Amino acid sequence: MLSLSGYAELHCRSNFSFLTGASHPGELVLRAAQLGYAALAITDECSLAGVVRAHLALQEEQERRRRQQLPPLACQLVIGAEMRLTETPAALPPAPGGPARHGGTPAH
Repeated sequence: MLSLSGYAELHCRSNFSFLTGASHPGELVLRAAQLGYAALAITDECSLAGVVRAHLALQEEQERRRRQQLPPLACQLVIGAEMRLTETPAALPPAPGGPARHGGTPAH
């Protein structure tokens, strides 16, 4: 079997990314472990929802391997999310007190 022991996939979307991801997070992390990945990052769009299921699947597989006295998986789960930030459209009036009052960066 192919082993990618030094490889880490740092951008992977699960079915929690509407219309762009297809596989369940648990399936993704277990397949990455089977392939010998060092790590897999679940980076769904605007959400961390998929990482919970990925973490549980990895934890259950580690427990199953421990019970069967198999070596533990070396694959690590990296938690992330992809966010697309856009500027406020010019047609909207500025917030009262300016952007700095609401945690934004003051305009220069």
